[in-house]
Amino acid sequence: MVDWRQRDVAFVHFGKAGGQYVARYVSQLLGPNCETLNSFSRGLRRDWSNGEMRIIAQKIFHPNRQLFVANHHHNFGPELVRFYKANGWATFCFVRDPRDVITSLYFYGLKLIEAGKDCPGSPLHPAGVLAGHLKPDAFEPLDATAMDLDAWAEAMVEREELHRFWALPPWLDEVEFVAPISDDSLAWFFIKHFGHDYRPRQRVNVSGNQGFSTYVRAGEISQEVEAKVNNHPKIVAALERLEVWR
Repeated sequence: MVDWRQRDVAFVHFGKAGGQYVARYVSQLLGPNCETLNSFSRGLRRDWSNGEMRIIAQKIFHPNRQLFVANHHHNFGPELVRFYKANGWATFCFVRDPRDVITSLYFYGLKLIEAGKDCPGSPLHPAGVLAGHLKPDAFEPLDATAMDLDAWAEAMVEREELHRFWALPPWLDEVEFVAPISDDSLAWFFIKHFGHDYRPRQRVNVSGNQGFSTYVRAGEISQEVEAKVNNHPKIVAALERLEVWR
């Protein structure tokens, strides 16, 4: 066991890989003696900025408290991961089969739009947290309400600027603990680093996604698009890395 129970902990949140569920579980496990620094619960409606993350890493305002912080992976990045590790923080990330991320993003976007919580382009807004706070005109996001799942999946792999939403960046290897999201992975993570017997809870912020293979079998993703997705070099590389992390 590599004990993290008394360490400061930073979560590299990969979008649509169970991040809100994991963050809530870790925060509750660490308890009231740990200060959870959540940018959204503090009313910012965005991830922490690079400067804010560096202040947090140095514990300038919380020198005597154990801290837990999370940021989406594009708003974390390799330099911040190294900075946090240099300051003694434990770092972890859960990832997901990119094909399932692609379909999850489609249904999550529809869910947000139908609930009136967002507008067409959700959740692929360039300036949003999943993209990494790019300039609003950096690229044209897809509109899930104007296309079916087949067209969405094809565009997500054919348009290079959209790869950031599902591709696994090479710098994730620098994160201390990385694993594909699953109850088995969570059980191993919590016993290894917290000596805690993990018990699954109700998921939060779910998209309703049934997984890429389910939609292929149902005919909602065509054989032509299935082949484009499965044979994409970044998908092939990601699946190989997921096997290493299992």
